[in-house]
Amino acid sequence: MPKLELSRTERHLVDSILEMQVGRPNFFAWGYLVCGGVLAVFAGLNDNTAMAFTAFGLVCGFRIWEERSNSKYAPHWLSLIQKYESMREDLSRGGSSPDTWDAVDRYFNGQLIPSDGVLESALIESAAAGLPSQQVAPNQGKLLMLLAKISHARKILEIGTLGGYSTIWLARGMAEGGTVISLEADPKHAEVARGNVSRAGLAEVVDIRVGDALEALPKLAEENCGPFDLVFIDADKKSNSNYFAWAIKLCKPGSVIVVDNVVRDGTVIDRQSSDPSVQGVRRFTELFAAESRVSGTVIQTVGSKGYDGFAIALMLDK
Repeated sequence: MPKLELSRTERHLVDSILEMQVGRPNFFAWGYLVCGGVLAVFAGLNDNTAMAFTAFGLVCGFRIWEERSNSKYAPHWLSLIQKYESMREDLSRGGSSPDTWDAVDRYFNGQLIPSDGVLESALIESAAAGLPSQQVAPNQGKLLMLLAKISHARKILEIGTLGGYSTIWLARGMAEGGTVISLEADPKHAEVARGNVSRAGLAEVVDIRVGDALEALPKLAEENCGPFDLVFIDADKKSNSNYFAWAIKLCKPGSVIVVDNVVRDGTVIDRQSSDPSVQGVRRFTELFAAESRVSGTVIQTVGSKGYDGFAIALMLDK
């Protein structure tokens, strides 16, 4: 549904059309349809305004017609009315709604991310195994791949594997001869992820380790697995500050650290929240802000995954 950019007066007119009572004479609705549409065009108003007058005039016309007849098509017109009433609600929010976010994601994904049987299979297998649908969206996965390419990452650390969807994206962006180490607490998730990674032909370059990440991270340091060029943190949010502290220890100047799901549908601003994930993100943010060895920012996002955001940090030469 296109965004309608209307002035306050135009919005009032649109609202007036929808608020007409079905008992009004039919010429009110059709008057808005014809005269309103003509005036919208010849008065120099934008095309969206003309569309609004026309669409809402039609809605009122069908509403009255449906009321005065017992047409078998009445359910269809009722659906149409609900659709345009939803449009008005969307208009009152400036054109922003979860349905719009999802539609925009589908549009850009359709244009910029070709259909990929391997990635689609990973999603299907994860769902069939009963894994939660918490993987990154396709456009977010591609962003991870691009970040890996931009940073020429040869060593990548992922904290939180789930079904391996983001792991595949990261591995595809990795420089030749590189390795992805992915930490996953749940053995079942790790098993599904290994299958998905294997079907993607990446089993030789992806090392999925099972266990508590806060126990695994010190072992990575002991094994001299770093320094990592890119770290993606997407695990339990209550431990974000601990994961971030370890990421800094395991990185070098020029490394990139990405922390997902830090906006939490806006609840991150609630300092009194009883949600452990919210409090975990807030502790991470305080550490992030105080850490002189990194420079970074947080980006709010909307899309098929709802309202959230991610933090991105660059390790400095300090």
